[in-house]
Amino acid sequence: MVENFCLSLLVGACVIQAYFCIFVFWRLLNYPSLSNTQSTEVSFPVSVVICAKNEASNLAKNLPFVLAQKYNNTYEVLIINDDSEDESAEILAKMAAKYPHLRVLNTAGLDRKMSGKKHALNFGINEAKYDILLLTDADCEPSSYDWLSYMVQNLNDNSQKQIVLGVSPYFTQKKHALLNIVIQYETAYTALQYLSFALWGVPYMGVGRNLAYRKTIFRAANGFAAHQNVASGDDDLLIGSAATAQNTSIEIRPAAYCYSQPPSNWFMWFKQKKRHLSAGKHYAQKHQARLGLLVFSHVMLYLSIITCIFVAPYSLVIILSLLFVLLKSLLLSKIFGKLQLNIPFYQTLIGDFLLFLYYIILIPMSLLTKQTSWK
Repeated sequence: MVENFCLSLLVGACVIQAYFCIFVFWRLLNYPSLSNTQSTEVSFPVSVVICAKNEASNLAKNLPFVLAQKYNNTYEVLIINDDSEDESAEILAKMAAKYPHLRVLNTAGLDRKMSGKKHALNFGINEAKYDILLLTDADCEPSSYDWLSYMVQNLNDNSQKQIVLGVSPYFTQKKHALLNIVIQYETAYTALQYLSFALWGVPYMGVGRNLAYRKTIFRAANGFAAHQNVASGDDDLLIGSAATAQNTSIEIRPAAYCYSQPPSNWFMWFKQKKRHLSAGKHYAQKHQARLGLLVFSHVMLYLSIITCIFVAPYSLVIILSLLFVLLKSLLLSKIFGKLQLNIPFYQTLIGDFLLFLYYIILIPMSLLTKQTSWK
């Protein structure tokens, strides 16, 4: 009876995982790729909004790339300096004297009714001059000088689109090989999920490191009011409530990516994931159900394979289940290749198993502690 139960779990997990691979993830694999050199025609002003707290070195390094974007219309770069105690103010003052389209706002004296980053971001969005908003972080580096043009091109007046989901990978970290595999795979798999779900007609999140939307849709969703006490969620909870199949598009040209440095150690990575995961329990029930089914089937797939090896060691069953894992990893590897993410096939295999461990160990641990600040 135990053997039958294990086999049933294995079959069920494979069926669910296969469904997501064929009917959801495959959409991203078939999504047309546009050339990095393909021209775009955009004719509306844009506000680039960046919140920064003690980011002096990152501002000095990355902000010049944002300020030098090739764009055929007006754009402003709005930096919200959130009570930084380092040299951010001095660096921003020097840059503002050089670049007239840079504006700096300070949150000193701002009534902090919202948790985490939201109070600064809400302030910046309300102060932005233009309806089109492009969001990134101070530690992010645009992959090209066409980043701005590519990210906002779908928000023209002739389009129903009001939200653009971008991609924000991490630079490869040569040190800490296992940590690098975990970070790169988890980040790529997260992007694969929210991009594929958006193409499936169920957009549920974006990443604030590379995200564009109209101020009008932000206000229509009542901003961050519904989750103002949640430290994270300024990107995923907002998108989850405002995005629809009709108003959301994706941008997957590598020239439109924003890269950042990954956490340098396990503690920093866990702290980061704890902050991100704290928003998950506030997702809409329909999103929790779909994502929960995907996570559950992922856990059951590996758990049932391991259990069957000891409880029901049928060679054919184990070989077929491992073959399924190989085919699934091959599909994911092809999608990562399409997105030009530097994740070879062997790292996809390793990363998918490590993601199973992440689900059963780190997620429960992260949900036991409360996150109240964004820095």
